[in-house]
Amino acid sequence: MKLFSKLARSKGISKNIWKRQGVSLYSTETTSDAQKEDLAVRKIVQLTRSKLAENKNFKESDLEAAFSGSNFDKLLSNNPDILAAVYEFRKVVGQNSSHEKLLKLKQFATAPPVRVAVTGAGGAIGYSLVFRIASGEMLGSQQPVILHLIDLPDQVKALQGLVMELQDCAFPTLAGIVATGDPKEGFKGVDYALLVGAKPRGPGMERADLLRDNGAIFKDQGKAINDNASKNVKVVVVGNPANTNAWVASQFAPDLSPTQFSALTKLDHNRGLAQIAAKKGCKVNDIERFAIWGNHSKTQYPDISHTLVKGAWAKDLIEDKEWKEKHFMPTVQDRGAAIIAARGKSSAASAGNAALEHIQEWAYGTNDRWTSMAVYSDGSYGTEVGIYFSFPVVCSYGGYQIVQNIPIDPFSAKMLQKTNDELVAERDQVSKLVGVKREQWEDTYKRWKTDFEKKGSMPGLYPPSIDQPLIAPHLIQKVKFRILL
Repeated sequence: MKLFSKLARSKGISKNIWKRQGVSLYSTETTSDAQKEDLAVRKIVQLTRSKLAENKNFKESDLEAAFSGSNFDKLLSNNPDILAAVYEFRKVVGQNSSHEKLLKLKQFATAPPVRVAVTGAGGAIGYSLVFRIASGEMLGSQQPVILHLIDLPDQVKALQGLVMELQDCAFPTLAGIVATGDPKEGFKGVDYALLVGAKPRGPGMERADLLRDNGAIFKDQGKAINDNASKNVKVVVVGNPANTNAWVASQFAPDLSPTQFSALTKLDHNRGLAQIAAKKGCKVNDIERFAIWGNHSKTQYPDISHTLVKGAWAKDLIEDKEWKEKHFMPTVQDRGAAIIAARGKSSAASAGNAALEHIQEWAYGTNDRWTSMAVYSDGSYGTEVGIYFSFPVVCSYGGYQIVQNIPIDPFSAKMLQKTNDELVAERDQVSKLVGVKREQWEDTYKRWKTDFEKKGSMPGLYPPSIDQPLIAPHLIQKVKFRILL
């Protein structure tokens, strides 16, 4: 079916899950003491927000101010519902011993550590990434992490040097390190997996060779994640060909939802933002509703047809009508090759930064702003079901949702069709190389669809809830501190 025939048509995936309750910030399989505390604090914050919102001049900054100084005492004295929620929180805290340590050490009760795996950890991208994860930049200063550094067996000795450097940084958020060449050990209990390591395309290699070699790598990693990782794990594939590698890994993780896997197109997204900002002389934060569609390859479609710059349509602000097709799109699509030509090496720091932001947004949300993620296609916009296709998405409460009802003009439809066809061809080719039959991937999609229709949600696929605005992690900790101390 041609994509243009799907113009502006909404798929069924978003219909039944708008009322889904928010998920915990912390990815653990059972409700921990810290999670119970956070749920109680969220109730306090939500009640406070509702009360403050009775004032038509209410701003989100008023919410944080309400928990400062005597403001909160005054609020409690006039609002029995909020006071009751505070007593409920204190009751939850009284059922565990964490408050005793909190009172003695005058510090927040932090979340339990989460485990973050990085494959190819000793490589350039991995090296640029692991220090930022360990410092709390990815998951926050109140979230301890245990790093799982995974590389080839012959690189384990080099990993020990990386371990020493991480230790020497003395990051308060780094709760432990696992360094290994064994994927089973490396993925044991992990909550987030950043699959960076992949075999690059060398001189004389055909794309079929690249697909075969990486197919074998991600087949084994998919099995190891399935058998050893947390059942709530979130996976982003960075190693190229990223979209197809994500498909392979998901096919060999039958106990996990395919919505728990994704591929990195945030790097392309950031490249596009930078080009638009340079063209218009604005900040990247002034730009909204930009999107990358399709494959992380030269067929990707960097789309500015719905983009806003300071609230105005980008397509109207850019007077050079040829700029989009003759400069902007080729620059974004070929940026990786341009970097290799300039520095003799592929993107490292920018790729690591994009992977960090990908997980950060998936975990904590995008505040209703569009970002780009290659996710398991439900057939939106006429794309092939079951491939990993980059869409504009919004994230909140630990999940993503594909943005629906975007009008697709004829040029955009043509571009989406081209990148969709490439991804289908890659899937068909690699499936033969790794031994996945059509019946298997069709069955995966049917199981996913049945589970979704039955449960109304899937791991990693929780859309923003219209009746539960996002509560920043630091505000939760501030309220804990205010009430207990």
